[in-house]
Amino acid sequence: MGRLSDRVLASRKKVIVPGQLGLLVLATMLLGPLEWAPSWLLPIYFFCFGVCVSTGPVLFAQVKEMFPAGQSATAMTAVNFFVVMGAAVLQQTMGMVLGREAGLQPADFHRAFALPAAGLAATWVFYLFARPGGRGQGASQ
Repeated sequence: MGRLSDRVLASRKKVIVPGQLGLLVLATMLLGPLEWAPSWLLPIYFFCFGVCVSTGPVLFAQVKEMFPAGQSATAMTAVNFFVVMGAAVLQQTMGMVLGREAGLQPADFHRAFALPAAGLAATWVFYLFARPGGRGQGASQ
């Protein structure tokens, strides 16, 4: 995705916004619609899921470009910290939603997978207001 954001579109945001929106659409399919998908469609689904997820690391380049050289490492560390801690907290929360009960039903998993979908939706909306960054900004100032 780096080549796409660097050379083709010349914008990190133009890669991240549609990629993460695609990921949101695919994540919402885990809330029920994917249950009725034919099995031959699953490899295509997961391939698309992987392509959409691969737009996320472009954010590190954008964050690096948004801050002066002396602050860019701290900013990228903060992004990495919140990505890792967000995943840890989200997994624990999903586990609490599922509980320790035997005989879980699909609706139980739909509730659990609604959490990352809702978080991604909120984050996507907030990201729309982020400065676009771009080569030569931030780090070179």
